[in-house]
Amino acid sequence: MAGKYAAVLVALPVAVVVYWAMQARYIPKNEISGFESWTPSSSEIAATVEATKDKKFEAKMEIFCREFKSRFRQRQVAVSEQFEGKSSIKLLCAAVMPKWDMAKIAESLSQEASDIFKTPISVTIYETYISMAMKEVGVLTRDQSGAMSIDFATGFPKLKPRADRSSPFPVIPQPQNTAGILMERAKKR
Repeated sequence: MAGKYAAVLVALPVAVVVYWAMQARYIPKNEISGFESWTPSSSEIAATVEATKDKKFEAKMEIFCREFKSRFRQRQVAVSEQFEGKSSIKLLCAAVMPKWDMAKIAESLSQEASDIFKTPISVTIYETYISMAMKEVGVLTRDQSGAMSIDFATGFPKLKPRADRSSPFPVIPQPQNTAGILMERAKKR
């Protein structure tokens, strides 16, 4: 009887290692590399913005955001932009997009917008979800000299409400101490 268990104790870890080694590993594919060469290019966007008849900053920023978004949407990359005043843009990315891709897009967005509008533009990066509110995950800031810094921090606990539509479902607050609540429920049984 002891021999059976000893064989299982030896065979099980070996089987786990073999199974793990045979599995296809997920290697993130950098699917948006080289997007600087996609159309519309930076110079095409600048020409479109300059060609607008409306001289208001907001109208030009809307055109810029629409053109920049079309660069990615033509290739089914879920990216959107919204301006937040004269020196800030929201970058809305699909939650499944890797952070390094978000950072590259934010850097390009800030650089192109700063070049066109002749002012340092900061970018707030959000993960967007289909059925949830968007979540702030990072910030790209620029100083007056044009130097950029990107901060992806875990310290963005706030969920931003979706202003573009109202949901018929109530917002369910998430408990802070889930383990404590589960223990209380178990005691009541």
